[in-house]
Parts: sequence; structure tokens; C-alpha cells
Amino acid sequence: MTNIKPAIKFLVLFALVLILPVAVFARIGVGVGAGKIHVKEQLRAGGIYDLPAIPVINTGDEPADYQFSVQYHQNQETNPKMGLRPVKEWFHFSPNSFHLEPGKIQYVKVTLTLPPRIKPGVYFAYLEARPVKKATTGGETSIGV
Repeated sequence: MTNIKPAIKFLVLFALVLILPVAVFARIGVGVGAGKIHVKEQLRAGGIYDLPAIPVINTGDEPADYQFSVQYHQNQETNPKMGLRPVKEWFHFSPNSFHLEPGKIQYVKVTLTLPPRIKPGVYFAYLEARPVKKATTGGETSIGV
């Protein structure tokens, strides 16, 4: 009989946890817009090219610091349809990192500098603006963009 009371207490507490709503607070946070640059002209080895400026938009509801980088598609080197991987050092972003208030836009100038010797072909890369993750304290949880 004495084992029944703790079991009943456990079942009641367990049922309350399942039934009562749990308060979770979420915010939109920070975000970026998406776009596409497609260079149709033939580029030459050793050339320096100004690509179209890329607008970065803070689509969130809080200010954030952003950084630009070059990324590649997963397994791109094994998929000939994806194109060759341009070297990250070929790209220069101005500014490379910046602070952006909610709803504001920062235009980033992109310069492509090709080396004197380069393998001819089609190249593909993602030019990515992403929020710089800051350390959180106080038991907060965040999900990156």
C-alpha cells in the first residue's frame, strides 16, 4: 500500500506537466534577404571585376552585426553540373562586416580578382551575409540564421 501513494503522486505530476501549457518566448531576431548574381560575360585570367552590389537587409526585429563570406554547395566538387569552386581569396567585400538596425539595408560592394593563371570553366559559389553570433547568457536559447 505504501508504494501506491508515490506512484499516484508521480502520475498526477506527470499528467500536470502534459496538460499545463509551457510558456515559451520567441522573437523574430535577425535575418537577411536573398538574391542572385549571374555573370554572363566571359571573365579573363588576371582581370579585376566589380560585381553588382549585394543588399543585406535586417529582416528581424533586433539590431545585429553581419559578416560576409564565400560558401560552397555540399559535395560541389563531385557534381560537374555545380561548376568549379572559386577560391575565397578571389572575392573582396566592402564592407566585410557591419552593424545593421532592424529594417535597414546595407549595400556590400563585391570585387572579383582573378589570378593570372586560372582553369577555364564555369564557377559557382554562394556569397553569404550572415549574422555574427554573440554569446548568450541567462539561460536563453537561440537558433542561428
